[in-house]
Amino acid sequence: MKLWTEKHSWHKKDAHLKAGNLDRNKIKKIAVIRHAAFGDMLLTRPMLITLKEAFPNAELTLSIASNYKGGIPNDLIDKVHVMKGNEKKYGLRESIVSAKELGYQDILFNVTSSSRSYWVTKMNPAALKIGYMQRGIHRLLYDIAIPRANYRFESEALLEQVNILGVKNDWPLRFDYPELERTYAKPYIIYFATASEPSKCWPFEKMAKLIKHACQQFPDRDHILLAGLADWEKETAQTISRDVGSHDNFKYINAGKDDFSLVAHADALVVNDTGLRNLGIACYTPTVCFFPVAHNAFRYQPHFGNHQIVMSDDSGPASVEKAQNALHAILN
Repeated sequence: MKLWTEKHSWHKKDAHLKAGNLDRNKIKKIAVIRHAAFGDMLLTRPMLITLKEAFPNAELTLSIASNYKGGIPNDLIDKVHVMKGNEKKYGLRESIVSAKELGYQDILFNVTSSSRSYWVTKMNPAALKIGYMQRGIHRLLYDIAIPRANYRFESEALLEQVNILGVKNDWPLRFDYPELERTYAKPYIIYFATASEPSKCWPFEKMAKLIKHACQQFPDRDHILLAGLADWEKETAQTISRDVGSHDNFKYINAGKDDFSLVAHADALVVNDTGLRNLGIACYTPTVCFFPVAHNAFRYQPHFGNHQIVMSDDSGPASVEKAQNALHAILN
């Protein structure tokens, strides 16, 4: 195999020789280290699809952290390696043993760049190790490392590690998320007003105004406010529901087993930066997503499909009018 290096990347002196000794058709074991939560795991799917198709004879292993088990793409991988996470206090010996369980790989990709992922990279042999450049650490871990593209969509940035090997990926990106049965008959829009913490949320009173406007402007659709699981999320959704008021096409639903289906078949998903939004992207559902001013929204802005980002600015959270324009844009 040939390495497609460029002047901003880094590689060991023998990296090209190591790659040249690998026959793409004879590669048997590939691992991807992705210690990440549900939403980020979904964005890994295009990379895994590309690897499976480029190396059809290889066993594909995904290394995860034990505290992040949501969204594991079992349909795209052959094995899962579990590194001890931080859901509880593990001893050093336990962590080392779990890291070493990955074993030998022909090619190892680290797309996580965390201390745990470095352990896994260092403690398992591989013919070729690929990762991101990180404060000199990459010189101790990898055969080749590249800068992380923080202003490109996350899925595209991950695929750059595969592109190093001269492997092209499909465009638009493919997620191939398993088909979900439709559970709601009428056309509808989903609104999810909360996130991992209140500071990451678009103001709730603005969300209520947006929903009220949408109920009137799009009367042929139902407008479904989906409540989160935490108590504060349910209280927030109830407050928004009261502010929206009574509309024949407005509904309030608590989170449940049909959430994924609702997102997959919605005409649009209006949401903060959460894993649910990444599910919408993976299911090709049009999205409107709100980002706080301090957040790098460009890393989460797909350059394909029908998606709008609504960013705060120096004056504060985005206006309701800005959100209305984004919703009209994806529906029209």
